[in-house]
Amino acid sequence: NTNAKPNAYCYATVIDAYGRIRKAVEAEQVLERFIKEYEASEDPDMRPDSVAFTSTINAWSKRGGYEGAIRAEALLEKMHRLFITTGNEMLEPHTFPFTSVLHAWARSREKMAARRAETILM
Repeated sequence: NTNAKPNAYCYATVIDAYGRIRKAVEAEQVLERFIKEYEASEDPDMRPDSVAFTSTINAWSKRGGYEGAIRAEALLEKMHRLFITTGNEMLEPHTFPFTSVLHAWARSREKMAARRAETILM
């Protein structure tokens, strides 16, 4: 079908696939491409959502270490910022992305991980 085109579900599926094989960098690159595609087209079928962000956050959380925790937290902040600035209700952070960031800090084995996780709760 020549009219077929990727949509938000397609992007989220690719992001999830990268996350399952612990390719967090690649997952985030797909998320960034997804956001840019939407900004360029404003196609409602391409509107970024919490599924894509949560899958990317989860990919970083599974990667572990300090970098995984920092990237996961930064993506949660970006998700929240986009929700506020665009009014896109599909980006409203919910339990899953927060939990993934908390898990990322727990897996990081950093000395300040518990305190960092606690500040996210507040």
